[in-house]
Amino acid sequence: MTPPLVLRFDLKADESVPSWISRLAVHNGAGTAREFCLDMGFTFQDCVDGEPAALTKLSALTGTPVEMLERASLRADGSNFLLGPERLSHKLLRRTKVHVCPLCARDDIEAAARTGEPAPYGRTLWQLSVIRTCLDHHRALIQIAEGARTSTHDFTRLLQGRAAEILQAAKLPLARAPSSLERYVVDRLTGKPTGAPWLDQLDLYAATATCELLGALITVGAKAKMKSLSESALHHAGDVGCTIARGGETAIQEVLSDVYRRHVFKPHGSEGPPGVFGVLYQSLSLRQNESIFAPVRDMVRRQIAEIMPVGPGDIILQQPVETRVYHSITSAARETGRHPARLRRILAAAGLIRPDHAQIPDNLVTFEVESGRALLEAHTDSVPLNEVRRYLGTSLAQANLIVEHGFIQPRIKNRGKRNQKLNAFSRDDIDQFLARLSDGIEPVSIISKVMFPIAAASRRARCNLIDVIKLISDKKLKRVAIHSELDGLSSIFVDPNEVAYRLLEDGDAVTMEMARSVLWVNPTIVAALIEKNYLTSTMSVHPLARNVVRCIERDSFEAFNHTYVSAAELAGYSRLRYRRVWYAVKKCRPAIAKDVARANFYWRDAIPIIGPRAEKRNKIER
Repeated sequence: MTPPLVLRFDLKADESVPSWISRLAVHNGAGTAREFCLDMGFTFQDCVDGEPAALTKLSALTGTPVEMLERASLRADGSNFLLGPERLSHKLLRRTKVHVCPLCARDDIEAAARTGEPAPYGRTLWQLSVIRTCLDHHRALIQIAEGARTSTHDFTRLLQGRAAEILQAAKLPLARAPSSLERYVVDRLTGKPTGAPWLDQLDLYAATATCELLGALITVGAKAKMKSLSESALHHAGDVGCTIARGGETAIQEVLSDVYRRHVFKPHGSEGPPGVFGVLYQSLSLRQNESIFAPVRDMVRRQIAEIMPVGPGDIILQQPVETRVYHSITSAARETGRHPARLRRILAAAGLIRPDHAQIPDNLVTFEVESGRALLEAHTDSVPLNEVRRYLGTSLAQANLIVEHGFIQPRIKNRGKRNQKLNAFSRDDIDQFLARLSDGIEPVSIISKVMFPIAAASRRARCNLIDVIKLISDKKLKRVAIHSELDGLSSIFVDPNEVAYRLLEDGDAVTMEMARSVLWVNPTIVAALIEKNYLTSTMSVHPLARNVVRCIERDSFEAFNHTYVSAAELAGYSRLRYRRVWYAVKKCRPAIAKDVARANFYWRDAIPIIGPRAEKRNKIER
């Protein structure tokens, strides 16, 4: 069947349907493409929109297969358009401005001299705003015309009388290689592998916009205004952004981290994510209702949460932050309730913040939450040493002694000046210390008059506070009480007399009084034993009087007491009459004769009367 249109020519392989109709209209003497289509029984706008009925009539009119017309058409799909396998947003199209490659247009004009066809013709790709370079000639596209309302899409009519301008532009074209973004778009439209799986999951408009925004952030800066950028600047931004985005989410996140590290903050440091990521952040925020950008927003939101000091309560791209990864000194101070200046000193001492932090505002000095978690948790309930002494009810000197002897360890050790005043202690550690002292003791409301608080008991026993605390911690005191109505160390009561005798028992030296009591002898006998070197004396601090006196070395005394025994000691420990004991031992040869030590001492192992009752008293007791 012969097509009804006699004056016709074939649709070019890369030509758009509106351009072809516009050339057919001129070839057939019609005033405009719209008039030509009305004469043929359909509307030009329906052909521009790729309406199936209009394309079918056009196919019948020209003999061109409908499939070929569909491939060359931007088919309307709601507010979007279909081109090949892709759905295009209207924001991705040039609707009124006409862009051409000057070399392509020149070649068309030269070819028309031989064929007689109207020239040049419009390429389908030239309708996409993201295409700014000719992929054949590697030359920048130029804007050659801008259509009015009645001439939009009428390609040939818009270019009438511009042949000289086109030929002049072809003499000095701007050489430029196609960008990575342009090649990516062409590959998607033609169904070729792109090598960019993360971008492929996005709508084509979202993919191109993301690449250009990311590229503008890097090439121009956070304050870039997309509408004010030139075609060359947008071409460069698209190339840089797409090159990065081809590496996927990981590559984009690395670039965003680098942008944050390199950002120069204002002196007051007030910029948040919008100030750091500027054009990218603001554009994504404005496109909040466009679901095609959801994967990009989620990726940027996650990355911001992972590199900036934001946390629960902060809103990033209209979504609340759930987890904090980084703290600033400001956010950490707000969370712990501590002064930022003190936090800064502590963090610097721990090496958690950058060395050059001194001139940086608090909200810009950051550190990882996990690295500083233990420090912050300790600091949340920490108190200085002065507060520890109030908590314990002691003097500052006594509290310092407790710390020095390791009963309470500082959670935060400041390595700067005034170390002791800057140490911080946990209330939990203080409570655990008090709990260890009162372990297994039921609080009571009435305390015996012979018992006193630890501090008072230490004064009465003429010892220091640490001695009493050690005795309680080691469970060596039998008489310990807890007052139910008091707090701190003031609530723990002990018997000063028991403390004194336990200190005598545990001392490094044995006093003369204790030696006489244990050996059941008088002072002259003890002196004789020392004189004959059976006992070794030394000058030592009396455990009760706290003055320096002559004492007996404990090792020497215990060795003597383990080896020798007197009749008086046997009588005392065995609870037998002295005469009975004397008759039992008079047949034994003394190990130390009376003329040597003024009393007979026998080998302890050689006396049969020494039994379990006496063995219990081999140690020094009261």
